[in-house]
Amino acid sequence: RPPPPPGLSASTPRLVDLPEPAVAVACGSNHNVALTAAGHAFSWGFGDQLALGHGGDKDEPLPRHISLEGLNVEVKRVLQVSAGGQHSAMLIA
Repeated sequence: RPPPPPGLSASTPRLVDLPEPAVAVACGSNHNVALTAAGHAFSWGFGDQLALGHGGDKDEPLPRHISLEGLNVEVKRVLQVSAGGQHSAMLIA
């Protein structure tokens, strides 16, 4: 695997810009998911195994909004996020 582009991987914590204040962050093996006070989720990192929730395996060096469009639910607000080895999970209502 080629080295990650700048901003995709870091050995020390650092600030990440989001369009809204984060209230929670979940860290997987190679990716992260942030939950905002407005109930939106953003993910970034390695996209292996579709872990980022964007419908593909593309790596994302910066936080990208996870769209809930197309889900068969009336209210589309993320309440909780979780991340693991090659997966992410969201509790929505």
